[in-house]
Amino acid sequence: MRYTIGLPCLPKGYSEKVNIRSGDVLMTLGLSSAYNLDVIGLEGFFDVEFTLPPLPPRVYEIRLGFKPRETAHSIYKIGPMQVYIDGKVEGLPFGEPNEYTGRVEDSLTYDNGVENDKLMRNVGWMKAPLVFLNGQHVPARHWLGHIRKIITRKYLDADRHKIRFRLISDYPTSHYLDFLEFVPLHIVNDPLVPEDRY
Repeated sequence: MRYTIGLPCLPKGYSEKVNIRSGDVLMTLGLSSAYNLDVIGLEGFFDVEFTLPPLPPRVYEIRLGFKPRETAHSIYKIGPMQVYIDGKVEGLPFGEPNEYTGRVEDSLTYDNGVENDKLMRNVGWMKAPLVFLNGQHVPARHWLGHIRKIITRKYLDADRHKIRFRLISDYPTSHYLDFLEFVPLHIVNDPLVPEDRY
C-alpha cells in the first residue's frame, strides 16, 4: 500500500466497490473531529466511484457530510467537484463553503437557528448534525470545520447504485468525505414532525 503525506492510499483494484479512475484515495483513521473518527480523502486530480450498499426503494434526499477546512495532512486546498449517481450529474459542482451558505451560529439567532436552517437548505447546505462531537467536545453542528451539502432528491430502486466524485478543476485539489446520508423524503417533508437535528 502506498502512502501520501504519511497517510495510506487505497491502491487501484483494492476493492471491487471502489473504482479509482484517477487521483488518490486516502484512508484517514483516528480523526477526532469526524463522525466515527474517520474520513475518506480524495486528493490530486481525483475521479472516484463508490458502489453504495443496498437501500430500500424510495425517494431520498442525499447529503454529503464533509470537512471543508484544510487539514494538516492535505497539501491541497478544497476545490470544486461534481457528484454523479449512476453516471448522471446530480446538483451543481461545489467546493469550499463560503458566505453564500448563509450559516449563522444558533446562539446568534433569535430562534436558536430555526430560520437559518431553512435559509441554508434553500441554497443547498445544512449544518452538521448534533450526533457527534469534535476533538474539543463541541457538537459538530456548532463547529465551522464540518458541514453538509444537499446533493439531490432522487428515487433509488432496489438495484445497487454508484456515486462518483470528480474534480472539475485544472489544478489538483482535495475533499475529505465524512459520511453520506440517505434520508427518506417523507421524513424531510413532514410538517407535523420535522426532522430533528441529530
